[in-house]
Amino acid sequence: MNKQHEKALPEIPPKPADTENKKINTPRIKRLKNVKLATKENPTVVVPESVDRPLLRAALKDSFLARNLELDKGKEIDFTKRTSRGFDYFQMNVLFNKSLTVADVKLAIYLHNVFVMDDEINFRGLVFVVRPIATYMELSRAYGELGGVYIRDNYHSKEATFYKEEVDFYHLIDYAKNLVGSDSSTVLTKTLQRLHDYGYITVTDITPETQAIPIPSKTKKPDSNRRVRLKHIRLCKWMVYNKVFWQLEGM
Repeated sequence: MNKQHEKALPEIPPKPADTENKKINTPRIKRLKNVKLATKENPTVVVPESVDRPLLRAALKDSFLARNLELDKGKEIDFTKRTSRGFDYFQMNVLFNKSLTVADVKLAIYLHNVFVMDDEINFRGLVFVVRPIATYMELSRAYGELGGVYIRDNYHSKEATFYKEEVDFYHLIDYAKNLVGSDSSTVLTKTLQRLHDYGYITVTDITPETQAIPIPSKTKKPDSNRRVRLKHIRLCKWMVYNKVFWQLEGM
């Protein structure tokens, strides 16, 4: 073969210096550190009462659903409708729901008693600790500022409400054994979710995703597997001011 047709071999780069004991600097992806949840600048936003309630929908009589829902048009239950402004039907709606477990009933009645003080019902809600913690200092490193957290209800106010730890926080996990038969935060969380899905309470997990400006999470775990410590919980007005128990299957 003629030399003029021979392909030039690529040059072999010089052997690098001995790097066996030499650190190689590689760029690192910056991760969010020490980003607190529920702050004044970026408060937690509560779940609306109009959120889907799958267990409630399944428990209501077909005749009620036919009168009050137009499912083919995407119409949902009107949770703002009230048949009474003076009488509290919440406990009746709990006790006559045959689908509830003993744990469901005990926790629902307990929460109702927490929110009713001197004949006044607190619909603003409170913050509940649902996992064991050592001290409030442990919470303050991850949540809020000035000894509390900021939570906003976009449907009723543009301003966030300050929930003070000493007044507006309840350590629900401390009563879990008596209420749901287990001191497991997982059992407690599942019972709270059932009451939420039945429409008795509205639960908002204080997580990176529920902030006014969502915060990228450090974990790819789904919400159901998160170790959520704080939840904002409030009574659902629809269950307080309406005789829902007459519309439940089996009544």
